[in-house]
This record gives sequence, C-alpha cells and structure tokens, in this order.
Amino acid sequence: MTRYEIFKNLLWPGQVKDSEVENRLQALTEVVFDLLAEVEALRELTIRNQGGQTAGKESAYGRAYEDTAVLMHDSGGPTSGMQKLIERFYPEFEETVRPGWAEKRAWRECLMMQRLGFTEAQIAEYKRTALQVEHQP
Repeated sequence: MTRYEIFKNLLWPGQVKDSEVENRLQALTEVVFDLLAEVEALRELTIRNQGGQTAGKESAYGRAYEDTAVLMHDSGGPTSGMQKLIERFYPEFEETVRPGWAEKRAWRECLMMQRLGFTEAQIAEYKRTALQVEHQP
C-alpha cells in the first residue's frame, strides 16, 4: 500500500465506500504492526542505553518523541502534519516483487533502513532474505 492509499483509507473515512472497508482495515492493520515494532525497538534501545532508567525530556528519545509530536501538528506547506508523519514510513510507489510477477509491494521497512544508513546493497540483500523466509513451507 502506498502512502496516499494509507492516508486516504485511514484519514478520509467519509470518502471510503462500503466496498472499500476491507482496504481501510488492511491499511490500519499494516500501520499498527509497523508502529508496534518500531515503538518497541526504540523503547528497548532507550532502556538499554540508560541502564534501565528513563530521563524524560532530558533523554534523546524524549526529545525525539516531542519533535515527532510537534511534526504531527505541522500544517505548513502542501501537506498536513499527519501526512508528513506518514511520508516518513510509507513509500510513494509500489514496486514489482519479482520480475514477471503481477504482485507489487511497497517495502515500507526499506525507507527506515535508508534513514538508518543501510546501503542499497544491504537493502537489496534484506529484500532477498525477506522474500526467502516469506515463501518457506
């Protein structure tokens, strides 16, 4: 699912027809699981880096959380704050999973890998591994 599809399905419910409810549920499910994984990873990192103690706004995590919360309210420019947040997690376009396949995928996690400094080769290797484990018997 692309960022526009997720935005439309989640934040414009008045424009979602009854026949598109399944798309809305799929978008919501994807967002929830992506966020649960990300939040848990960040919280665990914070706890480990601070010896089991949290420091609120004094911690890097606390400041980053506050910055993100402010971003969600940023209506400057052509997009809303919520759209700006979605853009950090979801690609604009889908790509073909394998040559000759009709199936397409957005590879949401690869955007985060890029932000974390993964090389294109490392991301390509991740995609190969992900496809292998997905199609195991």
